[in-house]
Amino acid sequence: MAFYEKVVAGDTFDWVLGGDECYTRFTVTEVLPDPAGSPARKLFAIEYRHVLRWECDGGQLTDEIQPVKFRWKPLPWLMGPDGIRLMLESEPLTGPGRYRLHAGSEVVIQIPTGMTIEVVSAGNSGGYSYSAVLDVESGAQLYFNDDTGEVEGRRFPEGFSGTDETGRDVNALFDQIAASVETPGWGGEDATPATVTPTATAAPCTQETLGVDPAANVGLAGDCDTLLAIRDALAGTASLNWSAGTALTDWDGVTVSGAPKRVTGLSLASRGLTGTIPPALGALTELRELRLDGNSLTDVIPSKLDQLTKLTHVYLTWNDLRGCIPPALDAAAYKDVHALGLAVCRPATVVNSSLLGPGTYNFVHPGSRFTFDIPVGLTVRLGEWVTTGGNADFYRSFESTETDALLVLTNEGEFYYMYVDDTFINELRPPAHPGRSPENVIVRELLEKIARSVRKPGD
Repeated sequence: MAFYEKVVAGDTFDWVLGGDECYTRFTVTEVLPDPAGSPARKLFAIEYRHVLRWECDGGQLTDEIQPVKFRWKPLPWLMGPDGIRLMLESEPLTGPGRYRLHAGSEVVIQIPTGMTIEVVSAGNSGGYSYSAVLDVESGAQLYFNDDTGEVEGRRFPEGFSGTDETGRDVNALFDQIAASVETPGWGGEDATPATVTPTATAAPCTQETLGVDPAANVGLAGDCDTLLAIRDALAGTASLNWSAGTALTDWDGVTVSGAPKRVTGLSLASRGLTGTIPPALGALTELRELRLDGNSLTDVIPSKLDQLTKLTHVYLTWNDLRGCIPPALDAAAYKDVHALGLAVCRPATVVNSSLLGPGTYNFVHPGSRFTFDIPVGLTVRLGEWVTTGGNADFYRSFESTETDALLVLTNEGEFYYMYVDDTFINELRPPAHPGRSPENVIVRELLEKIARSVRKPGD
């Protein structure tokens, strides 16, 4: 291939086969004199660069010298209307620089100085797609949700501690990337404005409800509207007298205090509540006391409760709750949340081994994604079962390494069955309650803790 003298080893170019979307990328490995002796022409050796691009057959190399159409400038479609460059899968990029993960994502990251990365696909699960940012030098990976920009976990090669032999701290560089995440949208004239469909809610709180003009205390009005919005989901089949026609200070279990006044307490212990804890409860940011113990609440403890950073008292036992404990609840001075048998929420590691010890893990698989905790005192082997028949169903098994006890979840993380002491168990027992002695913590309870810890994106 003959090109101009300005080409040097290390340059990259695209061999264009059709339109801008169909090409093959190469790197110049060696520049040689033109065999015909022309000083204005050079011969150079090239190697193929594996870069994901739009579907096309790619260029076909031969041993012959042949002229081709080539391109040195970035593809027009690689630059979004907002001027942010797209990343191509397996294309090395060296920081500093600001890039969009790929054409199908609005997530933008900043590559820090001292790092060369590639973006690789990490699959799809539960309606979400995932990408991993690969540190080329160490092989460490940082996982992202392509839609939300949420960091899903990190994966390091075996034996790599996070800092290489030169002292380069890959963990710290990943921290910088995670902190830089933006989802600004495409922007520009062609951008489609985001639309929000309002959710039907109860009548808003009025001056009669609050005892003050809503405009004079926006915070209290917001607290009141939040409680109205979550009332039915929290109560379930029970009844709460929360309504715009009743003074907020007379609402069941609600404490209003402070200056300016805000909702600072929610005490609904043993009220027969049969619903769930709504994520919107996390909007009551002035709460000091949260008492929901002694009810029949179910489902996952919402991660949004981590916004309740002023809590001093929190009681949630004697319910059937799952997931993990948001750190703000664990930080309360007076609490019973440890008796739930759930771990405190913490960053998860993407499952990369069949042998799992205590910790928090993200399971990512086509059609499935969930997070779970392995409790202290248990090590399990993770396996996969597939049913046969018209439609194959996938199941995940967690087998104790010390006994023959086995927990099986569906591919979506739902409880399927357990096998303990030669017995098949097809339902979970009620969760552990305060007063159970440590001596009663057996393998079955530890496996049940895994099942109850499962949570999914958005929980």
